[in-house]
Amino acid sequence: MKIYLDTSVFVKRYCEEEGSEMINAIYESDNEIATSYWTLAEATAAIDKKVTKRQISREERDFVLSFLLSDVLLRNVTFVKISNEFIEAIIEIILTNHISADDALQLFSGIVSFSPIFLASDRGLIRAAKREGFNVFDVENSEERERLRRLLVGEDEDN
Repeated sequence: MKIYLDTSVFVKRYCEEEGSEMINAIYESDNEIATSYWTLAEATAAIDKKVTKRQISREERDFVLSFLLSDVLLRNVTFVKISNEFIEAIIEIILTNHISADDALQLFSGIVSFSPIFLASDRGLIRAAKREGFNVFDVENSEERERLRRLLVGEDEDN
């Protein structure tokens, strides 16, 4: 099954946060992972921000970023390329859903990746993804993680 990860969820693979265990399990599964190329830039910024907040050192940041790049190559993550032709559609998503440009870009990338499952932790993005017809999960919510786990192992009776 193809699973789309927005940046807030993607970063959980590389920084221990609520929901990291679920993302690690997805990486170790046979499920296909998709995200936007933009996620690499956003993830780099999120990890670098931990240096400015003195949560990690520059050396730790560099190690994490090196691991991230090698990890996505080894795992063969599918990256959606955003081109100029997509900007009009992304603007329409912004105006329809009243979300940030970054969130609209993630939502559009999920749409063009044909991923039936969309993982995020931003409430506005989650609402917009539901309106677009995705099976959406907030991996920071324990009930949502359990529902996702059950779906991935074929136990989910409601979806």
